[in-house]
Amino acid sequence: MEFELRDVVIEITKICNLKCVHCGSGCTDILGRELSIDDWKGVISSLAELGARRIIFSGGEPTLKSGIEELFSRIISLGMDYGVISNGFSMKDGMIDAFLRYRPFAVGFSVDGQEETHNRIRQNNKSWQNCMESIRRVKSAKLPVCIVTTVNRWNYEELEGLASLADSLGAECWQLQLTFPAGRARDQENFLINEGIFADIFEKIVRFRKEYPNMKIEAADCFAFAPEGMIRDDAWFGCQAGITSIGIDALGDVMPCLAMRAAATCGNVKDIPLKKIWEDSDKLDFNRRFNPNLVLGNCHDCQVLLYCRGGCGSFSLSSNGRFHDAPFCYFRDELRKKRR
Repeated sequence: MEFELRDVVIEITKICNLKCVHCGSGCTDILGRELSIDDWKGVISSLAELGARRIIFSGGEPTLKSGIEELFSRIISLGMDYGVISNGFSMKDGMIDAFLRYRPFAVGFSVDGQEETHNRIRQNNKSWQNCMESIRRVKSAKLPVCIVTTVNRWNYEELEGLASLADSLGAECWQLQLTFPAGRARDQENFLINEGIFADIFEKIVRFRKEYPNMKIEAADCFAFAPEGMIRDDAWFGCQAGITSIGIDALGDVMPCLAMRAAATCGNVKDIPLKKIWEDSDKLDFNRRFNPNLVLGNCHDCQVLLYCRGGCGSFSLSSNGRFHDAPFCYFRDELRKKRR
C-alpha cells in the first residue's frame, strides 16, 4: 500500500454526561444506532490487519460505553496500543481496574481552564472538581496521564496557571489544541480566537516547553507548521488525515479525521470493508493527491506549501469551507513581521 495507517481516533459513543460549549460532535442522541461492542471488535481486527498501531477512544464520554473493556483486551491481544480521552466527570473504579489490566499508553483528561472557567465551558459546577479527583486516582494507580486543553477566548489567559496545574498533577504530557468553529462552537464568535490570540498562545507554548522540561508539552496539528522542536518535539509533516490516520464515528462512518464529520465521510464499516475504504475512497484524495496549483486563500503562494499542505485539514475545512487554507499560521505571521 502507498499509505501506511498508524493512528485511528474512534468516537466510541455519543453518550455523554456533560454538555460542553465547544463539543465538536454535538453529542446528539443516536442510541440504538451506535455500533455494538461486537461490531467494534470486528473493526479493531480490520484495523490490525491494515497495520494500525494506536487507537484513541473519544466520544461523547468513552468510559460510558458499556463493554469498552472488551475492546481494550482485543487491542492489546492484537499488538496495538490504545489511549482514552475522558472528561473525568465519573471515572468508575471498574474502569481504572480495566486500565490496570490492559495498560493504555495514556489516559487523557480534558482540562479547559481553572475551576470557574472549566465549569462554565462544561456547563456543570462539579465538572472541574470531579475531573481533578479522577486525575489523582489514575495517577495513584501509576497510570500515565495526559492533560488536553482546548484553547479559546474564555481560557487562553489562564494557560499560565494550567501549565503549573498540569505539572503539579504529575501529568506526563499536556496537549494544547484550538477550538474549531464546528459542532456547538460553530456560531459562537465570542468563543473563538483570532490571529493575535493565536500568536500569543504560540509564544506561550514555546516558553512552557522550556519552563517545564520534564513534561511533554505539544501543540496539536491545528497549530500547523512550526520549526522542529519549537512547539512539538518532532518535525511536522503536514496534516496526516487519510495518509497515516483516520477517524470512525459512533455509527461506523469513516472519515479522514474525526473532526471533519459528515463533510468528508468515506463510507460506513457496516456497508464497505474497512480495507476497501482505506485503499479506495476518493474522500482521502485531498491529502493523497495534493495539487498545490488548486490551493486558494491564505496558503496559495506559501513557501512551505508542498511541505505543509495548508495546515490542518479539519481546521481549514471548518473555518474556510475548503482544505489547504490554514486559518492561523506561525510561518505566515513571521513573514508579515519581516515585511513591516
